Amino acid sequence: MRIKNISLRNFRKFTEISFDLSTRVVILGPNGSGKTTLAEAGALVLGGRSFRTADLKECIREGAPYAFVKAVLLLDDITENAVTVGMDRKGQRKILRDERSVTRRSLVAAHPFVVCTQEDIDMVAGSPKRRRDFLDKIAMGHDRDYIDILTPYLRFVKQKSALLKSGRSGGLTHLNEAAVPLIGEIRRRRRMAADAVTARFAGVADRASVDIAAEIRLPSETDDGEIRARLRERAAREKERGCLLYGPHLDEVHLSLKGRAARLSSSGEIAFGAFCLRIAEASLLQDGGWPPVFIADEIFSFMDAERRAKAWSLLDELPIQTISTFHREKEHRWGSAVQMIKL
Repeated sequence: MRIKNISLRNFRKFTEISFDLSTRVVILGPNGSGKTTLAEAGALVLGGRSFRTADLKECIREGAPYAFVKAVLLLDDITENAVTVGMDRKGQRKILRDERSVTRRSLVAAHPFVVCTQEDIDMVAGSPKRRRDFLDKIAMGHDRDYIDILTPYLRFVKQKSALLKSGRSGGLTHLNEAAVPLIGEIRRRRRMAADAVTARFAGVADRASVDIAAEIRLPSETDDGEIRARLRERAAREKERGCLLYGPHLDEVHLSLKGRAARLSSSGEIAFGAFCLRIAEASLLQDGGWPPVFIADEIFSFMDAERRAKAWSLLDELPIQTISTFHREKEHRWGSAVQMIKL
């Protein structure tokens, strides 16, 4: 799958702009030129949301009442989708696929993509939510039915939260019992995803000739009896505090990237390790028959010349569309197959 053409209107700094895109795209320009905006627009038409903000009103050009991004997506050699994602000042979002309104969930299910940004450094050192989201996406790529497990669990979280906040306890026991098999299955799928991506990461590191290993640690409770016991143990405190205190949406997920002697510590080392994780994710999706578009924004600026060259080599090996942003053309020898977009 790839983005064949993309058009922006009133999107951030651009009044109107359009590009045809090849398989290997490099967007060049100084800070503030709009490189990240183009990468953001690509992710928006594939996933229905921005990787920079949760408030799409921020994406509307100053003074404009609305903004939209349109794209023609080539699903295979002959099948195309026309996707439009629009937003207005009221915070409303509209997603159209072939002129029919669709949900963000259906958009994501049809158009796989991987985004690698400087924020991925936080995937190693920051909040466990980023690591949970990372594993959930890999699990969905590995088994499309995973969304049918995760969605009802998130519905349970919403319903239980509402009951706890209201101070009502009726129905909590029933909700907890219904969630028990979902909690166990989510953890099992995340464990499978963690094992798959760390194994693939080892292959990526080997191809790059770097001595890095990834380790992901997860809660081990998957047995229904254990989960029931934990839910009962926390029931009184949950009622007292008015919030959930247990479940996969709160699980501590630990990710460490280690060299031969110690954990990686510099931002360049961690950025390269996070990039390799994203390459592993894309490779798993590709092997699962779900070839993604790979979008890399600003991650290379944290790497030294040697790591940057290795990262580009890994990216160039992927048999999928890649869209990358760089500051300067002289940062790398690109090759004749690369489409340059200079801003």
